[in-house]
Amino acid sequence: MTTVMLVPMFVALGMAAGALHFASLARGTRELVCGESAWAPIALLLLRFVVTGTLLYVAARLGALALIAALAGWLVARSWRLHAEAVQ
Repeated sequence: MTTVMLVPMFVALGMAAGALHFASLARGTRELVCGESAWAPIALLLLRFVVTGTLLYVAARLGALALIAALAGWLVARSWRLHAEAVQ
């Protein structure tokens, strides 16, 4: 399978990882602000780093095109999340 064929898959994976990243960021921030346990935000932080880091590492190992596709998907998820928060 060539890297060009993997681009749509990495865009989708980047979007999924970005959506998970920003949803867990919002939840962790909410839990810290509300004064609940500090362990849940720490766990969410580690989850964010592991998922995002793993995706970007695998994409980088497959080439620049896969990495750019994953980052593009991640940025699309970021944009959607920021837009959803602004609308609320």
